[in-house]
Order: sequence, then structure tokens, then C-alpha cells
Amino acid sequence: MLRNNQVKEAEAMCQNFTREGASAADNLNEMQCMWFQTECAAAYSRRQQWGDALRHCHQVDKHFTEITEDQFDFHTYCLRKFTLRSYVSLLRLEDVLRNHRFYFKAASIAIKIYLHLHSHPVGDETSHGESNPSNLSASELKKLKNKQRKAQKKAAEEKAAAEEAAKRQTTADKNNKASGADADSEVSKKSDELLPSKLERCADPLEQAIRFLVPLQTLCSHKIESHIFAYEIYSRRGKPLLMLKAIKGGYNLHTRDPRFHVCMVKFLIYVRAASNLPDSVKEVLDKEMSSIYNNVTPQSLNNKFLDDNKSSLPHRLAAAQAMYYMDQSCQTAALELACSLDNSLSGVTIQNCSEVYASLTKQDFGECSEKMESYKKSCHQLFPFSSVFSPEPVAEKPSEEVVCNGVNSGHHDPLTQHEQ
Repeated sequence: MLRNNQVKEAEAMCQNFTREGASAADNLNEMQCMWFQTECAAAYSRRQQWGDALRHCHQVDKHFTEITEDQFDFHTYCLRKFTLRSYVSLLRLEDVLRNHRFYFKAASIAIKIYLHLHSHPVGDETSHGESNPSNLSASELKKLKNKQRKAQKKAAEEKAAAEEAAKRQTTADKNNKASGADADSEVSKKSDELLPSKLERCADPLEQAIRFLVPLQTLCSHKIESHIFAYEIYSRRGKPLLMLKAIKGGYNLHTRDPRFHVCMVKFLIYVRAASNLPDSVKEVLDKEMSSIYNNVTPQSLNNKFLDDNKSSLPHRLAAAQAMYYMDQSCQTAALELACSLDNSLSGVTIQNCSEVYASLTKQDFGECSEKMESYKKSCHQLFPFSSVFSPEPVAEKPSEEVVCNGVNSGHHDPLTQHEQ
């Protein structure tokens, strides 16, 4: 269900196995069920519900912080019982705790969302769509209205949840004036910090992204994604030396990752175009880049990369993105290179085709609505059951019925009816 973006249905299913009197999401959060929260974050991210996705990512980050803080409770116990071997093993585990796959997945989702929010703030999207309805086509206008209805529904749900939380807080304050008032107010403050509406409208998305990035740079430097995230963040901040550090770290992994190739081309163009860098920075850049790029031009670097990987769809997409970034007059050639679905190509999967379609949607190749629609139709023929390439967006129906063990509570089984 979560892989199919059916978050509410999945929570309703989990409700059958969690504590009564509390929602399944809250109960699973208390139990630190991180596989569920990372899958929820990914599902909300695919549905472009950025606030809800970030809330789950921050909850996962909070779990790791709590695990780290819990070790302090064992200091005196371990010294008193003299279990030093186990205690040293615990300390070594805490040193690399955020190397865990759950944190890496949550941090990756959060960084991608914050990068998107930096380029497309939520307030700007809403105002742009509402101020230019006449410029939209019929299908785009329909999508905009559906999005506005979802936003209104989401705002109403958040308001109801806030009112319910306020009622619970008032009741708790009356019952625990002497003992628990300070603790309850602290819990209320922490819950307010994770409101989806506030998370998706943060003042500095890049600062929040760096918060998730730092553990990845320290503990996951062997993964190319850590260096790609670092470059994307620091390139938006205009930090050439930190950009160089990310490029050098990814280059030392000896990887042929197509996403990292785009970063290398962009950085080479950035350094060549920069004219106001300090002399000390230029000296460091020239010295380090000579061993990485071997004095090649961006065009020759991209052409060599394409010649070495011309039969791979992800690599063709990266080469096309770099081609358009260098020269926007090459839009037609770049689109033909990225959108080809020839049978001789490798890597023609739902995931890779979805990345190509997402690149077209984000206008990495400029305005290309006709090409995007034709590519969507071609992918729909290859993957007819994929919701990404469906001709019309699937309408979300409120699910009041839960399917348990293959039986729908809202429909009668004909065999059961016959027995009765």
C-alpha cells in the first residue's frame, strides 16, 4: 500500500495491530518503527505532500538522537557492574549510528525535498497558479483545482488536529498542574515544531538540508549520493571550495554514476565562468582540478562520457542534461537523446523512465510540453499499469473500508451470503 502511495489505507491496516485509543501513526512513532516512517516519507514525497514527508523524516532523525542520548543512562550502570567490553561496543556503535540505512533513506528524502523547496517555495507555487489560471490548459487547470482542494482539505485536517491537541493539552494541564505542566508544555513545543505546514515553509531550506547532510558526509562518504547531495547544496550557496570537496570525494570513488557526471560538468563550467574568485581560492581550484579533469573542456568531457555509455538510458539522460546546460540551443538534440526508447538500450525500466519524465516535468530541458506528452504516451504503452504514465491522474477516493485478509468489509461475499 505504501509503495502505491496509499498512506491512509496502510495506517488503517496497521490500526488493527496497534494500541487502541491512539492513531497507528502515533503509536508506530512511539515504537520507533522506522521502516514504516521512511516508506510513508517516500510515499508523501511522490505525492508532493512535502510537509508530511518532512515530518516523517524529522521523526526518524529524532529517533536516532534519542538512541544516542539513551546511552548516558548506562554510564554508571556499566561502571558499577564492570561490563566494560559491552559498554565499549555500545560506544563504538553510537559513533556510527547514523550510518544505518533507515537514517540514510530518511536523510536522502529530506535533502531532495529541501532542495526542491529552495527552488520552488510552497507559497510561490500557490500564488503563481492562482494568479495565472488563464495561461493553463484544461488538463492543467483541472490538476490545479484538484491540488487546491487537497490543500484545503489538508489545512482543515491540520486545524482539527491542532484543536484536538489543544484540548488534550488543556485537560492535561488541569489534571497535572503541580507535577507535569512543564513537561507537557515541552512536549507541546516539540510537536508544534513538526507541523507539516511549518516544515514545508521553513525560512532556510538549505540550512535544514545541511543538517541532514553532515552525518552522511561523515559516515556515508563511501556512497556517491552523499557527495552528489553535498554538491547540489553548496552549489546553491555558492561555496566553490565545498563544491570542490564534493567533486573530489565522488571522483575518488571511481564511479560512473550518471548523476555525478552532471555535477562534474556543471562545476567545470562554474569555475571557468567565475571571474571574481579570490586568488587563494583560484590557486586551490587550479591545483586540484588539474588532476581530476586533465584540462579537458566541458564539451569533450560530455562527449567522451556519452561515447562510453551510449547504450545506457540513465547515462544518456545525464549526457542530455549536461548538453542542454552547456548550450540551450541544443534542446532538440538533447530531448532526442534523453527520450529515446530504442530496444537496443539498456536500463529501460519504470524507475529510469520515471526519472526521465521527472526531468522533463522540472523543465531541465526548458519548455517541452509536447515532447513530454508524447514521451508519457510511449512509456504508458511500455508500462500500462504504472500510475506515473497514466493518461489521467488517478482520483483519490476516501477509503472508509479496509480490506483484511482479502475480504472487504463493505461488500458481502457471495459464498457467505449463500451459506446464510
